[in-house]
Amino acid sequence: YNDQTIVPPSVRIDSLSLDTRATLGMEWTGIDLARAANIRARGASVESQRMTQYAAQRTAAALAAELYVRACAATSLIEDARLSLERRSTQFQAISDLVHSGTRSPVEAERARVEMVSAKYALAIRQNDEKAAFAALAAAMGRPATQPIKPASSSAELPAITADMTAPRAAELAVQHREELAAAAWAVKALRESWSSALLERLPTAGIIGNGFYDYTDLRHGYGIEGAQYN
Repeated sequence: YNDQTIVPPSVRIDSLSLDTRATLGMEWTGIDLARAANIRARGASVESQRMTQYAAQRTAAALAAELYVRACAATSLIEDARLSLERRSTQFQAISDLVHSGTRSPVEAERARVEMVSAKYALAIRQNDEKAAFAALAAAMGRPATQPIKPASSSAELPAITADMTAPRAAELAVQHREELAAAAWAVKALRESWSSALLERLPTAGIIGNGFYDYTDLRHGYGIEGAQYN
């Protein structure tokens, strides 16, 4: 609604109109010294996340390998506990025979029986540990723990690994092959680039800014000026 006060004796126009407007803007920055630092910071962040993903995969594989060795060790410990139970049983039987013959004291037979029972419970504990190790190995490999996995080889067949290197060489290999260290290095680089970008953003930039306006007036009542206007 247009009802502007004008200076007499000019004619006053009282009108009601409908205005339609459209605006188009464009901004292009040609020189921005912080742009390169921002790009490098984003690239370093991407590399850090990628290395973090590889580190998670390596950690999962290392956990599965560790549980594999533990499962092999649990099986070996069961064999040892079974041999111990056999020895204790044989010893108890031999002492019992000597007690019946009168050459040994009944106290020694009772002590041998206690050791035999202890070996029996030790074997049961080892068997439970083996079941738990097999279930943990299955969970580490992404399978249900209710479906335990038994290792195909025993601990005696596993290769023996020896390390003979200096501390600097070990640190060098760790940086090259441990993704979590590489991820941390990329994260530090991303922070450095972000810091550089923050400093460079204080400098002025140069570019082009353009704006365009389109107006159209549709007079509905009274007297006035109608039509399109471009700026």
